[in-house]
Amino acid sequence: MRSRYSAFVLRQFHYLITTHHADYLHGLTEQQLAQGDVQWLGLQVLSSKQESDHGEVTFKAWFIEDKHIDAIYECSSFIKQDGCWFYTHGQQMQTPLPSRNDACICSSGKKFKLCCAKLMR
Repeated sequence: MRSRYSAFVLRQFHYLITTHHADYLHGLTEQQLAQGDVQWLGLQVLSSKQESDHGEVTFKAWFIEDKHIDAIYECSSFIKQDGCWFYTHGQQMQTPLPSRNDACICSSGKKFKLCCAKLMR
């Protein structure tokens, strides 16, 4: 999951396509992934589990787009084939924004209001 998040941050969309299981791509392309101007703020891995060649990772990937902070909050499923893990699909969930005095989502150690909340102005 961390490598896929890093690929989003670094805009390495080819990596995202090659680590996405071919049976689950449904026509997704590098060009589609490249659309938009997203600034990634941080990744929180909440849980993970592995059973044989199947795995799940629940995470929040925080981002800002058009001065709005949001998160991809998902339980992602993976399959291991030939020694490599491939993303298959994910179940999207909703998460509230942090409150002003919560720790910032970017792990800066600052309060949210003194850090990433300023990006929404």
